[in-house]
Amino acid sequence: MRLAKILMVLALSAFSALAAAGMKTNYATYVTPGYAFGSLSSARYSSNTLEYISCDLYSSGYISCSARDAAGNSGYCWTNTTANPAFAPMIMSMTSASALQFSWDTSTGNCTSLFIRNGSNLLP
Repeated sequence: MRLAKILMVLALSAFSALAAAGMKTNYATYVTPGYAFGSLSSARYSSNTLEYISCDLYSSGYISCSARDAAGNSGYCWTNTTANPAFAPMIMSMTSASALQFSWDTSTGNCTSLFIRNGSNLLP
């Protein structure tokens, strides 16, 4: 009986340590023609020197997003706040705990969609 209690306490202690650590998700940067996805912190702390993903917002209203994955595939798009007024507040909401996805028209380079995800599991 005493051994069972000790084992139960050890098991519960192990689970509580896991719960306290929290979940961490690593989204490596992924780029295909017309599509890019990744998390800012995963790209920053990747073991390679190639990965990056970002979106820039200029005071003129110009917006550009770019990414490169570990294989060297890269993508870039541009737009402005007149054509895509929802993009500016989304970009402003990005932090180091953000994942970013953007799509573009491969014939024009125009950004066609933007997705931002902020979450505790994306912290560096």
